[in-house]
Amino acid sequence: MQQLKAVVSAQDVADRAGVSRSAVSRTFTPGASVSDATRQRVMRAAEELGYHVNHLARGLVRNRSGIVCLIASEVDTPYRASLVRWMTQYLQEAGKVAMLINTGPIRCARFRRAAAGD
Repeated sequence: MQQLKAVVSAQDVADRAGVSRSAVSRTFTPGASVSDATRQRVMRAAEELGYHVNHLARGLVRNRSGIVCLIASEVDTPYRASLVRWMTQYLQEAGKVAMLINTGPIRCARFRRAAAGD
């Protein structure tokens, strides 16, 4: 029977890189202060361990998710697909996570009304 691999934590990365847990956090926080040498050690350890930032856990700690929801009535043309690709890339570069909800026009209108508080 195949065993499930445990989730790699930031503490695991810190232990492997020989740095503090906060140094790992700063490495993965856009704009945070961390030396180049520390950043390289942390990134190497993260890659070796297969570590990825858990954005949901980070959001719980910070009381903000960093998730931006994109609601589209249809993503059925190359133009619309390129818009979604551009928006998600822009959000990622800004340290955000994009969540796409692709829905029909009627449901999209309901989402807009709900977001506006109607």
